[in-house]
Amino acid sequence: MQLFVKLEGVEELLARLRKGEEAAATGTPRTVEAYRTIGALECEAQKAAFVDRSRGGSAGGVKWLPVSPLTALLRRSGAARKLPGWSALADLAKTLPILVDTGRLLASLTPGAAGNVLEAGGASVTFGTNVDYAERQHAGGASEKPAVESREAADAAASRILKVMPGHKGDRTPGGRRSRAKKNWNPEFFRIRGWLRKKVGVVFMIQARPILTLPPPDRLETYAGRVKAAIVEDLRQ
Repeated sequence: MQLFVKLEGVEELLARLRKGEEAAATGTPRTVEAYRTIGALECEAQKAAFVDRSRGGSAGGVKWLPVSPLTALLRRSGAARKLPGWSALADLAKTLPILVDTGRLLASLTPGAAGNVLEAGGASVTFGTNVDYAERQHAGGASEKPAVESREAADAAASRILKVMPGHKGDRTPGGRRSRAKKNWNPEFFRIRGWLRKKVGVVFMIQARPILTLPPPDRLETYAGRVKAAIVEDLRQ
């Protein structure tokens, strides 16, 4: 007596399994689109975390160091214009958004924006920013160029501090000499200008402020579900 077990459709099943393995390894239009969607969603999530940290929050357990008075003074947005001195500058620095001056870096985390990176491959997605200074801000380290490049730049930055205080006119210079101009000179202006001139050509250290962080487990699980759904849909075809 012979005993046979006939399995119908084995070749078809194996073909589908091979197709599933191929979709997982090399990708199909559905899986590539799934990864592209994942990248776009994660860019938006990373951007939201950036905004939170720039305001002093600790999204993802990461908290950035605040803006320094020197950075506040040198910002191109001109937030420090016409302050009376260093103490006012320090107070202002505490209110400024961290890593946001021109807004270029933050904007680059928007899918499709200038500087944004979003590349979906067969079984992966690469996302982030290619703004030239992003990596240095993310990892920290020595600056590529000095914060104050010339004496003229130092004086221009110092000009954001009031040289002459409003109100009554004084008759003495900050050095104690009699002033023919009889202006109410602001000693803080001269102190800060002198300090900035000493910084000309000096390379400084940038403190690390991680910009991109790993997604939390719940988001990774959601993303895995999207890829799985794409593979399953391919197997049904």
